[in-house]
Amino acid sequence: QILIDTNKGDEVIGPTSVIETAWLLIRAATCKNDKYAEECLDLSLKNNPGKVDWLSQMVKTRSLFIMPSPNALGFYLDERQERDIDPNRDFPYHQVPSKCMRSITARAINELWRDHMFQLSLTFHGGMVAIAYEWGDMTHPAKNGNDISPDDKAQSDIASAMSLYGGKFY
Repeated sequence: QILIDTNKGDEVIGPTSVIETAWLLIRAATCKNDKYAEECLDLSLKNNPGKVDWLSQMVKTRSLFIMPSPNALGFYLDERQERDIDPNRDFPYHQVPSKCMRSITARAINELWRDHMFQLSLTFHGGMVAIAYEWGDMTHPAKNGNDISPDDKAQSDIASAMSLYGGKFY
């Protein structure tokens, strides 16, 4: 599994969310190993053994790759781009070969995906409140009003389960 912030440097909520998520996983695993550890006093874990068990199980049974800020330069400068290159458009999808993989951001993410068969990936986008999955662009618009991804069933099932787990949004 992989946990990545957005490629856009100006979406500042992502790196903090990723780091806090990683820190929560570490605290849960520590608490599971030692119920008297200082980490067990964390209000998000205290008196919630189910959460501690579930999160520590994730740490013990999965390989987690965490990239809080793939576009570190953009984050530092509070700019979407990395040296005038939009990392979101720097991948080989409907792109001229000479116009892709020019940013460190795209190359770093690409190398992770080339080396690992990830089953699930999460990304954080500033201002977006949704459990969503990637699909669609202007190069393959809906035909007959039905433009679904090749793995729509799996993505829909995962999104539905995450939505149930996450609870109602107020």
